[in-house]
Amino acid sequence: MKKSFTLLEVIFVLLLTSIIISSTVLFIKNMQENNKHNLQRRVLDLDLLSTFIFIQNNIKKVKDLKYENKNLYFQNKLLLENISSFSIVKNKKIYFLNICIKEICKKDFLNE
Repeated sequence: MKKSFTLLEVIFVLLLTSIIISSTVLFIKNMQENNKHNLQRRVLDLDLLSTFIFIQNNIKKVKDLKYENKNLYFQNKLLLENISSFSIVKNKKIYFLNICIKEICKKDFLNE
């Protein structure tokens, strides 16, 4: 009787351990996918922010910006790629700028 109880305990411990290990592996996998997605979003955020800063620093040459084929060019050099939408509107000495990459959009105004 004691041997059968010990065997039952071993089976129970193995089952419990396998459940814990598989749950941990699934959790780590989900966490890794989440981190990868967050990293991609942050990189896009940084790209947008750096583009805005670049445009602000070159605001006098804003006419050199061209948007074609989902790419933004400055003086015929690639500035930002895979843009879903881009618009720039001048109102007196203020430029209203809107850039979207995938699902991330940034709107801002720039003083001349």
